Amino acid sequence: MVTILSWIMILLGLVLPVIAVKYTPKYEVFFMMFLVFLLTSVSLMVMGTYLNPWVSYHEELWKIIFYICLTEITLSSLYYIYFTCKRGIQFIISTNPWDVLGIKFSLFIRIFLIPLFLLLPSLIFSCLYAFWNILSENSISIGAGDAFYYGLTVVFAIPQTGLFQQFQHSVNSDIILRIIQVTHVVISKFIEFIVIGFILGQIRDMIKANEPNKSDNKVNRRAQHFRNRRHRIRY
Repeated sequence: MVTILSWIMILLGLVLPVIAVKYTPKYEVFFMMFLVFLLTSVSLMVMGTYLNPWVSYHEELWKIIFYICLTEITLSSLYYIYFTCKRGIQFIISTNPWDVLGIKFSLFIRIFLIPLFLLLPSLIFSCLYAFWNILSENSISIGAGDAFYYGLTVVFAIPQTGLFQQFQHSVNSDIILRIIQVTHVVISKFIEFIVIGFILGQIRDMIKANEPNKSDNKVNRRAQHFRNRRHRIRY
């Protein structure tokens, strides 16, 4: 009975990333709970392989199953980043509730999206660092918060000390972690130049478009003030 249950858990762990990718564009709950699906997938894989005596005994099979699962999670994560950026751009170029409220709210939502897009790759890749670190020969225990901070040190060139310096040595000695790190940097720079650049361009255009209106209002107020003065002088 335990063996059957463990195989079901392994199968679910392999299927969950595929389900998350398939239904993320269709249902809001899948988009919001995407990281939960990935964490659940890894948890099911770990528990399933631990409870399955046959898989635990065959170490090579255990590694193959984990490689398949983590590859699915990695590809799913890359798709999630792409989909989030695409959805964010579609949101700001189309008419949304914030734009109806006025120029200040339109600027606010665009400025608010900038740090979210900057942090998005490090948030996603922190999970990938932690997941692939499980299979690394020089595995170093690193928590979710530390993995996220490590991702920020990679992208923003923050000096690394202690645990983060040790983990960097582990990354340097593992080819898969090196590929993950290079992909992390490339995607982060792509978002900075393309997505953030597009948002900043929109902010600049909105400010420029609003400046003539302010100038016209000042001219109109001055003209009205001048007419009022002439009216008072006559009477």
